[in-house]
Amino acid sequence: MRREPTSMQRYSDHYHLYTGDLNAHIGTETGEHIAHAEKIPLQKGDPSHTPSVNTPSGQSKISAQARGRLLLDFLESNSLLILNERFQKPSDSIPYTTKYNTIVDYFIVPKTLLHDVTHCTAYPDSWKNIPATITTAPANHVRKEKTTDHNLLSLKLLLPSHPPAHQSYKQDTQMPPAPRTSYSAHKLKHDTVKKKHTARIWKKQPENVCNPSNISSTTQQPQPAETC
Repeated sequence: MRREPTSMQRYSDHYHLYTGDLNAHIGTETGEHIAHAEKIPLQKGDPSHTPSVNTPSGQSKISAQARGRLLLDFLESNSLLILNERFQKPSDSIPYTTKYNTIVDYFIVPKTLLHDVTHCTAYPDSWKNIPATITTAPANHVRKEKTTDHNLLSLKLLLPSHPPAHQSYKQDTQMPPAPRTSYSAHKLKHDTVKKKHTARIWKKQPENVCNPSNISSTTQQPQPAETC
């Protein structure tokens, strides 16, 4: 069974992360599933671009405001959180995601994963530094440059500690390895190392298990031995 991180268990078997240009305005609204006691950071929001009051239905084309209401309904029904604007200081400016000073691009995660997110932000005016892409129209093969009007967004989060299958990885510093003592097999011939090794092994055994340290070696005179 797959497992999500919780307040008691920091690591998960998988992450679900949703991101993209949703072309939806949600203003400063937040989901009703977010309880005050959960200590979830407040969402700064964009008060100039609010969602529609009612959920649209039966429309072939809907506005960014209507899509915002649909997005909020989706977040509410699935206990999801928008990460944009939750990691800014109150004095910070609104982290717009487009050159038109709107927020339409989002990072979204399940509410249970919020404690693994360390930062999320947009970079104002970063669209100016993003290289244009070349497109070719199939009809006349005219090459055109297409520039973006969206800013860069970034997200920092703590990944699960287990590595991909059959791949080496650096030990996760969030989960320090258990203390261990290594013994070289060729050194076990030395009496001091052998006794220490035997003592560590049998220290954890049940009392009714025969301890070989109490059995005489065959190279010595035979002695009565424990019954195992």
